[in-house]
Amino acid sequence: MRTLYIILLSFGCLGIARSQETEPQDKMSHDENVAHITGRVLDSVSHQPLQYATITLFHGKDTRPAGGGMTNRKGQFAIGGIVPGKYRVTIDIIGYASRTLGPLDLHGRLSLGDISVGKSASDLQAVTVTATKGLVENKIDKMVYNVEKDVTSLGGVATDVLKKVPMVSVDVDGNVDIMGNTNILS
Repeated sequence: MRTLYIILLSFGCLGIARSQETEPQDKMSHDENVAHITGRVLDSVSHQPLQYATITLFHGKDTRPAGGGMTNRKGQFAIGGIVPGKYRVTIDIIGYASRTLGPLDLHGRLSLGDISVGKSASDLQAVTVTATKGLVENKIDKMVYNVEKDVTSLGGVATDVLKKVPMVSVDVDGNVDIMGNTNILS
């Protein structure tokens, strides 16, 4: 009885494992009511596959997508379950110019083969780099305290400004001390 139970359990596990198998892409069903499209997206200069390119299908002159997918790490894509008809295929990827193919008559299986896309280039007329000075600037041989950036020191006297400078201390009598050195020329 125990042997029979183990045999039935083994067949049950085998049946479950068989139901989990996916059909290879080469052996997709050839249903006449469904079309399939495949291809590979490559860089036009290096001929390297492009991962994460977006493939979008547009039926006829529609502006709403009828289907789509994304390329894998080998630059390949496969889109199935498409209603047969005329389609435009758009390939988009960041940093590359958009590419449109079609109109394509999709019935059954269609392989687009290798599709090259070129990088997008944009020329700038001019570039302006603007930076503001900080309150404290560390240079190789000195530290610069930009008083004009300190709004709290406006309208004050020099000792008020010096009290805010790092590594400088001013006592009650107005004597300046820089890092413990009181021998300062003013």
